[in-house]
Formats: sequence, structure tokens, C-alpha cells
Amino acid sequence: DKASIFDQKVQEIAQQYDGKLSFRYTGPWPPYNFVTIRLQLERSAVV
Repeated sequence: DKASIFDQKVQEIAQQYDGKLSFRYTGPWPPYNFVTIRLQLERSAVV
């Protein structure tokens, strides 16, 4: 699967730059929603 392939590539790069590059990645994380939703209640004419 793609996540395993990605993880393997990250490990290869980490070994290649050992002692020169330090990084950490985490996840999977849910997608974030950057949309602002504004709701307004309106009164009904029906009683």
C-alpha cells in the first residue's frame, strides 16, 4: 500500500542523511476543514 511505500522511502532518506538531518513525521491525521460556516435562524410566519 502507498503508506508503506512512503514509510520505506522516509526510512531510506533518514539512513542516507544520518547525523546530518533529523526529522519526525506522524499520522495519519484527519483532513482539516478551513471553511467557516455561519448559520442564522429565521423566525417562521407559521405559529
